[in-house]
Amino acid sequence: SSSSSNGRSGTGSTGEEEKKKTQKKKKGDAAADEGDDAEDGAAAGDNNDADGNEETEQYTVPTKLKQYFAIVPCKLRLVALIAFLKWKCQHSQRAKAIVFLPSRAMVQYFEALLYPAENASLSIDDDATEIPRLRELGKTPLFFLHGGASQADRTKAFLTFCKASQGVLFCTDVAARGLDLPKVSWIVQATPATSIAEYVHRIGRTARMGSSGEALVFIMPHETEYLGKLQEQGFEMQEIKCDTIIGSLAVGSRECSDKDLDKARSVATSIQLELERAVLNDEALASLAKLAFQSFVGAYSTFPAALKGIFHVRALHLGHLAKSLALREPPLMAGAGAASASDKKKTQQKGQGKGDKEQHSGGGSGGSVWIYANVITGTGNVSANGGDGAEDNDAFLQPVKTSAGGGGAGGRVA
Repeated sequence: SSSSSNGRSGTGSTGEEEKKKTQKKKKGDAAADEGDDAEDGAAAGDNNDADGNEETEQYTVPTKLKQYFAIVPCKLRLVALIAFLKWKCQHSQRAKAIVFLPSRAMVQYFEALLYPAENASLSIDDDATEIPRLRELGKTPLFFLHGGASQADRTKAFLTFCKASQGVLFCTDVAARGLDLPKVSWIVQATPATSIAEYVHRIGRTARMGSSGEALVFIMPHETEYLGKLQEQGFEMQEIKCDTIIGSLAVGSRECSDKDLDKARSVATSIQLELERAVLNDEALASLAKLAFQSFVGAYSTFPAALKGIFHVRALHLGHLAKSLALREPPLMAGAGAASASDKKKTQQKGQGKGDKEQHSGGGSGGSVWIYANVITGTGNVSANGGDGAEDNDAFLQPVKTSAGGGGAGGRVA
């Protein structure tokens, strides 16, 4: 696999030399190259037991690396990511960012969504082709890297991004280890890594060779316990408010007033609607969006047992997840059509049993969400707003209400 542990050190050593290298790695020897500290520290903790519990290991990160988190409601994830990239890249001509996505299908979808096919074959040096679909991203060059691309395409994307003075690289964990990507100023984890070791590998792509760097991880409200896992490692995490990120659409880097925030929310809603229309009017793009949706859920189900209590597929709000991919309703899971007619009828009747009120609040996906939930969880228990799909866009940016039990929005899969 391209994302295998290229960062391991000491392979092939034996005897006393191996022992010394292991001890040196565990102690985080200050004499080690600071830019590689993150990889070395993570490599020491790569071996997890069968239950997904990482060995007790301390990880070393570069001293000039600042770590941040943002608690972003699921339905705002797409516009928040775009707002953040605009904020950091449009206001600095030397900003380079890497965005880690959880799957190959997600990277392929973002490429089609943000950088339309008509631009794909043209030179990144041509001003006319540097403009992504969204004017909010201006002329920021976009790059895409994943294990499914050909070796030639991967090499081209890697070398071009390395040479660029500015740009955003969307990638999977194929770029988390063993690649030297110079002058990267920001690491953005659109979803948390499935292990602390992988988290450290990702953020190790910046602040290399004694330079400074910054890293941000997006956290959904039901995932906040993950921050405790990072803090247990001694990582100092600072919060960037979601409103600050959204507000940057109106004010850039300066402080955002309530009036500015209202304006920014209007811009964010326009961005969301523009992307939704693009998906709605392009069958190929819609297919990629559905594959990205399915792959996101699939990736979410791969968290190890030690983190399952935080990252459980039943905690995902299907309608909001669809919104985060510019879909107006959750798609059926691949294979859902294989369910028997009687199963479909039962799940649809169960959904209809909630009454007309659910039909209005659920908005548009109906029985398909129940079938989808059956495939994912084996239960089909979706609460009232599980299929919110094409929800009222006036309420799109309103605060998300969580239940007293910390269960997040009311449309979670139960």
